[in-house]
Amino acid sequence: MTYEEKARWLCRYQTALHSEQLLAEEVERLRAESERVIPLLTGMPGAGPDLDRLPRAVERILEAQQRLEAQVRRCLVLRGEVETAICAVQDERLREILRRRYILGQTLEKAAEAMTYDYRWTKRLHHRAVEQLAPPSPLPCAV
Repeated sequence: MTYEEKARWLCRYQTALHSEQLLAEEVERLRAESERVIPLLTGMPGAGPDLDRLPRAVERILEAQQRLEAQVRRCLVLRGEVETAICAVQDERLREILRRRYILGQTLEKAAEAMTYDYRWTKRLHHRAVEQLAPPSPLPCAV
């Protein structure tokens, strides 16, 4: 794998984590919307009751929660793969840079600051770390 391919491979966890956060926000939004449905069913003034509205709201929430749970499982798998690859790097400094960047989602600037390294030095170490990385090869497709 090239440096760029390895970096993209490492970024999969942070990308999946971002998707998880978006799905969690969607679940919360759907729950908030469902709270607005309940007064319509109690005969409060306003539009006439739509008796199917609450079951539809509950169904949308359940579907979103299922997608969220599947994404959480995907994140756990990806994190495990990335952590396994990072642990195989011999130099502790390089492992820390990779962890900060690809597990914690820090920028290289933040990682440099946290490790009290110069940014340019951190960038060089990051490049060296990614070059040393040996991500697992994808499993062959089952026929």
